[in-house]
Amino acid sequence: MYVSDRLVITLRSGAGNQFKILKTLPAGTDLEVKSGDENDEWIMVAVPDGTEGYVQTQFLSAEPIAKNKLTVAEKRITQLQSENAGLKEQLQNLTKDKSETDKNWQALMAESEKNKKELEQVKEISAKPLAVAEDNKTLKTQTVALEKETEMLRQENQVLKDRSSRDWFLAGSGVMLVGLLLGLIITKIRWTKKSSWGDGF
Repeated sequence: MYVSDRLVITLRSGAGNQFKILKTLPAGTDLEVKSGDENDEWIMVAVPDGTEGYVQTQFLSAEPIAKNKLTVAEKRITQLQSENAGLKEQLQNLTKDKSETDKNWQALMAESEKNKKELEQVKEISAKPLAVAEDNKTLKTQTVALEKETEMLRQENQVLKDRSSRDWFLAGSGVMLVGLLLGLIITKIRWTKKSSWGDGF
C-alpha cells in the first residue's frame, strides 16, 4: 500500500486517533501491510525503517501516487534515453562498419576483376606455347621431309656428276681416238703422196 496524495498522515501505536503518534508519513511512503485489509478503517503496517503501527485505510492507495509514478517515469525516461544513446552509438558503429565493409567489398571486387584479367592473360600466354609447340612439331615434320628430299637430290646430283664425268671421259677418249685415227690417216696419206711423187721422178 502507499500513502495517498496528502501532505502527511500519522502512524499511531493503535487503531484509533486516541493512540500515540509514532511517525508522520509523507505522501508516497511505501507501506508493508501486516494485518487488516482495505475494508478495515485501520490497518497495521510497517514503514521502510521497520517501525510498525496503524494508519487509517482511507488515506491509503493500492497504486503508487502520481509523484511516485512521475519519479518512476522519469527514471524510465532516463534509462530509455541512455539506451537510446547506446543504440545511436551502436548504429553509428554499424554504419561505420558497413562503410568499411562496402569499401572492402569494392576493393575485393576490383581485385577480383584484376585477377580475372590476369587469368585471361595467363590463359592467352599459356595457349601460345601450345600453339608454338604445335607449330614446332609441324616444322619438324616438314624439316624431316625436306631433309629426305635434300638427301634424294644430293644422291641424284652425285649420280648426275658421276654420269657427267663418265660422259666427259668418254667424250675425251673419243676425241683422242678420233685424233689418233685422223693422225694416222693423215700420215698415211702423206706417205702415200710422197711415194707417188717418188715414183714419178
